[in-house]
Amino acid sequence: MLKQKKENFLLIFILLGLTTTACYKKYNDDVIDNALIQQTEQLRLQGKIEEVIALNKQYIHIAEQKNYKRGVILGYINIANIYATIGKYKNGILFLNQARDLLKDVRDDYLHMRLYHEYGQINYVMGLVDVALNYNARALAFAQKDSIGQYQKSTQ
Repeated sequence: MLKQKKENFLLIFILLGLTTTACYKKYNDDVIDNALIQQTEQLRLQGKIEEVIALNKQYIHIAEQKNYKRGVILGYINIANIYATIGKYKNGILFLNQARDLLKDVRDDYLHMRLYHEYGQINYVMGLVDVALNYNARALAFAQKDSIGQYQKSTQ
């Protein structure tokens, strides 16, 4: 009886692992980016706060499983934005700090721009205008670099 339970447990464990692996294969980087950028924005505009957080947590997990750091960072930034929107600034800053820590070794102007923009937004609504302006200046510098890079890619 005990041997059969162990065999059943092992079989279920293997099947679960195979199913999980197969599920993550359908999520390529573009699918993850689309969900984290487009779907998040659609839900945010509809005021579906809990759904935005759940979607981003889901895609953070998927991105972690795929070792896709950009997806994890985008998810953290999106969740920080939502927390700031509903007045939970401390939670927002915690998520931004997680994104910042992951972003240290990543060269991605868009992510840096988004990160500093969100830091600016949170500091502004907390009344720290000078700090917010400094962050927004950094965000603008990365946005200009990103738009120049995008322009160069489209003209080549």
